[in-house]
Amino acid sequence: MQEPTPNTVPSVRDLASPAGLRDPYAVYARFRAAEAAGEDIGRVVVRYDQVAALLADRRLSSDRAGGILQPLDADVRARCPLVARTLEGIVAFRDPPDHTRIRRLLASTFSLRMVKRVTDMIERISTRLLDAVAASGEADLHRAYTYPLPAMVVGAMLGVPEADLDRFKWWAQDIVFLVGSGSPSERLALAAEGHFAEMREYLRALTARRRADPGDDLLSAMIAAADGEGRLSEDEIYSNATFLMTAGHETATNMLSNGACWCVSVGVIDNTCVCWYHLQHEGRSAASHAHNLR
Repeated sequence: MQEPTPNTVPSVRDLASPAGLRDPYAVYARFRAAEAAGEDIGRVVVRYDQVAALLADRRLSSDRAGGILQPLDADVRARCPLVARTLEGIVAFRDPPDHTRIRRLLASTFSLRMVKRVTDMIERISTRLLDAVAASGEADLHRAYTYPLPAMVVGAMLGVPEADLDRFKWWAQDIVFLVGSGSPSERLALAAEGHFAEMREYLRALTARRRADPGDDLLSAMIAAADGEGRLSEDEIYSNATFLMTAGHETATNMLSNGACWCVSVGVIDNTCVCWYHLQHEGRSAASHAHNLR
């Protein structure tokens, strides 16, 4: 892909260029400058007031499950029924009144007790990972900390055994590629179909165990919401557990890794950056700095 020219009106495709992938914020700045100069930047919004107005506009829809698969041929879509069913059950892809119902039921599972348990859990898992980094003296921060941490936290929240988390990571990868590609291929769609099938079978068995023997995890709370007034369907349990595991892992990992990378790239000097620099390049001072990442 050709590198964008700084003085030209930007295109959304510029974000996928090598320069855009290295520094998307420069592309965003060009969009804002072009819009302020009265240039036509297409169907892109760059100001807070525009975004707020669009989010409040009921003419716009979050029901985009069909749109994700629309670029595929009809015969390929017909071979991916679980992809469609799972995407259609995700709260972020639904409009009111279903969005309101599912969101209310999911929100009810996040009690103060649950939030406190999750806070303590993040502290324990983070400490364990960073203690391992400190003991080794040198590590890749992404591989050792920012990649495993979100999956371990979300998995523990849902009640997924830690031994099974690697399976979720592989399932999540093709699902993220499918939803985030913008132009899904037949290969991506069929891979996601297979992984949705595996994930749903796994969650079906786990749901049955939690229904018979509830715990203090999020999946048990979702099951209680499903069985109570207002109801959350089995499909909606599988869809939103999948969504939490996939989106929660991918988004948090990218945020942590990109945040650490940005700190180092701009020369921000604090203990977090010093710790990463030492871990990556010098293999020293890990123990004295690791606690600042917790």
